[in-house]
Amino acid sequence: ALTDDQIMAVQSYLSEKWNLTATVDSDGDGFTDAVETAKGSSITDATDKPADIPQILADGNLKLWLDAKNILGTSTATVDNVGLSHDDAISTWVDLSGNGNNMTSSGNPQYSSNKVVFDGSDDYFQAETASQLSFTSNDLTLENPSQNYRLEMDYKLSDTWQSQTLLSKSSTSTKGYYSYLFDFGILGDDTFTRYISKQNANTETSDIQQNFIGDFKVANLRNRVVIGADYFTATQTSNNTGYAFYGNITPEGGSNGDNPFTPEVEEDAYPLSSSGVDAALESQAIGNNKSKYHIYSLYASDVLDITNNFSAMVGLRLDHFDNEGDISSAEDDYNQTTLSPKFGLLYQPIKDRLSVFTNYQNGFTNVAPQLVGNPEDGPQTLQTFDPEQANQFEVGLKTNLFNNRLDATISYYNIQVTDRVITDPSSPFNKIQGGEVESK
Repeated sequence: ALTDDQIMAVQSYLSEKWNLTATVDSDGDGFTDAVETAKGSSITDATDKPADIPQILADGNLKLWLDAKNILGTSTATVDNVGLSHDDAISTWVDLSGNGNNMTSSGNPQYSSNKVVFDGSDDYFQAETASQLSFTSNDLTLENPSQNYRLEMDYKLSDTWQSQTLLSKSSTSTKGYYSYLFDFGILGDDTFTRYISKQNANTETSDIQQNFIGDFKVANLRNRVVIGADYFTATQTSNNTGYAFYGNITPEGGSNGDNPFTPEVEEDAYPLSSSGVDAALESQAIGNNKSKYHIYSLYASDVLDITNNFSAMVGLRLDHFDNEGDISSAEDDYNQTTLSPKFGLLYQPIKDRLSVFTNYQNGFTNVAPQLVGNPEDGPQTLQTFDPEQANQFEVGLKTNLFNNRLDATISYYNIQVTDRVITDPSSPFNKIQGGEVESK
């Protein structure tokens, strides 16, 4: 008889061969093989579960899971949306919950950099298994227009130095109706409560980067140097309404108007029309939030060829985070300066064919202010967060042999992230900081 490990190995092999990874959970840990492959956890080890998964997605009662970073269920731990290219039409959006509620498109939704782009007119997705799973209508649209500009200027200063200047600017807006479904566990029978808001928000970013790139020798040792400075700023404006209760639905298509947070049993109707939603939102205040933050950075790195087969890399980055938060109040402002080193060694026993490497780096990521707050408490407010910190160590082996016929990489890495901002398990409308993630 087959052992449990052998059974899991067979299941995982067949799920991949027959393209069933989005519905098969080979190791029985509650996550489909497609999710585990994308998150880098083992599909044959029930103790190795995906990290950084919101609590609601780990709920055993989850009915539908759509991830814009894994639309076809083909993502790996290093590459999102394998098989999709920019502007590709999306005919099917795979359900990662394991329930097979794949969504088919109407109109022409398109893929763009881990986003699904709708035309704001007649693009939508509907479940293959039940037409009732379309919980919106063409009257309730949401537009996300975006503009991106980039300018690069390169100058040759000398035979050993060159200058690179990068300028970029972007503008992204959100306009229309946004709804949120959440199972509070109060009404039972897989009933999801719908909250809806009318969005009117905009984010503007600007970035200027100046690099000086050198390739020269000192004492007959080759140096490849990058010295640079970067300034990034972002301004976020939100005039969204608060979230209004807008009925309950079930995965089978049922609906009712009973607000789970009132003692009465209401039977109000909630039509999926703009006039109906606008009437429900009349009691909701319109936010007037504007936030801004700046990041000032200096950095330098050098790759030194100690011998023809042995090189070392060292780098240092200084970041100053100036987060103004809500610009109408100084109470949520903060400033923080961080220093991030990186080191690496590369040894090639066979030049350009076989190499052994190791590296370490430390880094910080600024977290933009986010709107938080439960709908029943009034309009959402801005909350600022400390930067997230990550430490990474890696060691490995690379080969490129037999005239490029054998190309392989074997490595061990360990990444530890602290101060991760996560969704509050007690409310999908709140964020908390202090999460920790380990990936290896």
